[in-house]
Amino acid sequence: MVVELDQHFLEDKELLERIVKVCDINSSDIVFEIGPGKGDLTKVILSKELSKLICVEKDVNLKSFLKLEIRENPQLEYIVGNGLEELDKHLITKLIANIPYSITEPLYSKILDLKLPYCVLLHGNDFYKNIVERETKWKYFINAFYNVELLEEVLGSKFSPPTKVKSVFVKLTIKKLVSQVDVFYQNLWEKRKRYTKNALIFALVDTYDLTKSEAEEKVGNMILNNKEELLQKNLENLSNSEFKEIMDKL
Repeated sequence: MVVELDQHFLEDKELLERIVKVCDINSSDIVFEIGPGKGDLTKVILSKELSKLICVEKDVNLKSFLKLEIRENPQLEYIVGNGLEELDKHLITKLIANIPYSITEPLYSKILDLKLPYCVLLHGNDFYKNIVERETKWKYFINAFYNVELLEEVLGSKFSPPTKVKSVFVKLTIKKLVSQVDVFYQNLWEKRKRYTKNALIFALVDTYDLTKSEAEEKVGNMILNNKEELLQKNLENLSNSEFKEIMDKL
């Protein structure tokens, strides 16, 4: 069951306590945890004074690990279900989770859509590099919405069962001050399901107060390889290299 659900449990209490301390949980916080597993992170979160902790776990067999906590903590709501589907059903202040690697991209999409104010996530180091180092779509979009901070690296040997790769705890805090370029990428994210041409035009109009004709001219003047093909793709289906080429030429 653990392998099927991509579950790797982090049981290092000292590490978990350091991370939860950084989260600065207070009595008004409504915290959401995806995949509590055996409850190691859950128990540390519950040691803080908070308004509510919502835990969502797919594996019904794991609920027994938190039987005592569920009974003794009225602020704990334990849901057997899909964390991605449950996330937008609740008004939360903080998302704190050790997530299965397989949901990393869908979860980040959900975070951007919901504009969650504060997230601390444990996930693969490779995706973290996509956010801060590599020229990927994620680097453009995530950094337009959030300040990104590396909290701690976690070796694969720290997990049960061990992972083959290094993981990282990453903190995301919603930007309070954004540049006009950030606003452009935020607008572009909202239009990512449209054809690239239309997404660019309307993001330019919304961001820079251009007329539609001016935005169409700007997009039309771009010199791109396979231009017509690229502009007719849905923006979200562009490869990272295609996206970067368009952004460099815009």
